[in-house]
Amino acid sequence: MSDAIYRTQLRLPTRLYERLKGESEMAGRSLNAEIAFRLEMSVLSQAPATVAKQPTERQKAELLLEFEAWTRSVGTLSGEIEAYREFCRVYNGADPDSDLVEPVYGIEEVRPRFLRDLALAWRRYARESAHVHQFTDPTRSQRLVPERRKRHLIMSYLRWCNVPEKNPLDPASLVGFCGYYSSAEDNQVLDVPAISPSYLEELVNEWVYELPAQLAVHPEGQNFLFVALQAMQKQQQDRLKAIEVAMSRFGAAK
Repeated sequence: MSDAIYRTQLRLPTRLYERLKGESEMAGRSLNAEIAFRLEMSVLSQAPATVAKQPTERQKAELLLEFEAWTRSVGTLSGEIEAYREFCRVYNGADPDSDLVEPVYGIEEVRPRFLRDLALAWRRYARESAHVHQFTDPTRSQRLVPERRKRHLIMSYLRWCNVPEKNPLDPASLVGFCGYYSSAEDNQVLDVPAISPSYLEELVNEWVYELPAQLAVHPEGQNFLFVALQAMQKQQQDRLKAIEVAMSRFGAAK
């Protein structure tokens, strides 16, 4: 026999009502079911023996990997929120015949809000963690350096290769300069505290060999380079003029 239903009327603050309504939509439940669910969890949490154990970080990682595998298998959905809801619906047993989701040991139920917050947190960690980037792409910080800094680095390397004369693409030269660069703090380029031989080789190939070769075979190679330099000069002049105008307005305001 199912539990009897006791009907009651509740008065809720507007902010709490809106919060519960949003949570119920994320979970795919009615507002009444959401309130009943939260009250039941609150009452059950008073008994230590029934408190659910929080999933470990490894279990959370496995859950996210399972979610990503599921999204690849089902294809495109109407949106990310819909993907969270549908995955949780299948994970929680709404479709017993489905074998697209493999439950993670220790996580019996997943709510869309929990899954969304977990995904956002791990994405931010993967995007901003220097530890992760060190293993996935050690040259990422070097690639994000402004192009003018890269130009200064290439010029420093070419000057270093000329005393005595060395082949810029020789692996020994690349490794030797990177070791010298790391120890010569006075000669380092701003925003480039270190450089890897592999990325330095890419820069040398691009700036010293490929770009001149492409300009040489371009129908208007010399004119193209001249126009580009003129555009860069005009852009710099416009920036300086904007700074002067801003400074003059600031002075007049004082």
